[in-house]
This record gives sequence, structure tokens and C-alpha cells, in this order.
Amino acid sequence: MAEAQRHADELLALRARLAFHSGHTDEARALLDQLAGAHDHLACQEQIRLDVLRNQLLLLDGKQDEGMRGLRALAEQAQPSAAMTASSGTARTGYRCGPSFWRAGGYGPTYNS
Repeated sequence: MAEAQRHADELLALRARLAFHSGHTDEARALLDQLAGAHDHLACQEQIRLDVLRNQLLLLDGKQDEGMRGLRALAEQAQPSAAMTASSGTARTGYRCGPSFWRAGGYGPTYNS
């Protein structure tokens, strides 16, 4: 059951990104609202993508300070420990994906309106 829910959440996340990139920002907001409770169950990279998307929507809504603050916080969280490991040649990021960074940091609203 948990696996099925995870896949459903991943599909919602994909639909939200597609809606955004297709210019359907209201649909993207609605899908992000549906994902609010699932954020912590998604893969770390998906959490980052959703956090970026939320901040992009804030920018489009004219909430420049709030959107930029959220994007800067994401960048600052990833930057210090992003490094190439010489032995494996793989990139590591320091983005902390535990409890939702979005909710923990208080960056922006949910889109219920």
C-alpha cells in the first residue's frame, strides 16, 4: 500500500511540473496542494524539484522577495557540501531531505485560495 501511495504521489509531482511548464499555473498550484502531506515521503530530488516549483510560482505571483528568499535558501542548503568525490566521480549534495524543507523553513503559502 505504501508503495502504491508513493507512486501516486510521484505521478502528482510529475503532473504539477508538467502543468507549470505548460503554462497551467493554477493547476500546478492545485496539484502542489494535494502533495502537501506527501512531501516527506517523496525522494529527495523530487522534494527539491517541488520546492523550486513552489518558489517559481511565488515569483510568477509577484511575490519576488518571498520566492527569491526560498530559492536562495535552497541554494545555500545545497552549496556547502556539493562536491565531487575523487574516488567515485559522483556528485553529492548536502540538501537535507528529512522533514519538508518547505514547511520547516516556512517559505511561502499553500495554494488553497
